[in-house]
Amino acid sequence: MPSAEERSSQSLTPVVLLKPSPDQWDIQRGREAGAMDVWATPSTLWDALGRMQTLLRLKNYMTSKRGPCAYAAGPSIRSKP
Repeated sequence: MPSAEERSSQSLTPVVLLKPSPDQWDIQRGREAGAMDVWATPSTLWDALGRMQTLLRLKNYMTSKRGPCAYAAGPSIRSKP
């Protein structure tokens, strides 16, 4: 069975938890459950929508570039004598 981290990286929709004042324990539990992030309640609806749009753009970018990024990073990671 895949771990929460593996499920999170494979999911098509980012999951974000909202809580009035999250502490480190809430953030840790949320991420272990598969959430991409835990936010304090946004001050306005527009702030929440802007954050969501940013996450979706990032997810789309990461999904579309997954192969080429991994390939491009490979040659640059070399041990130096």
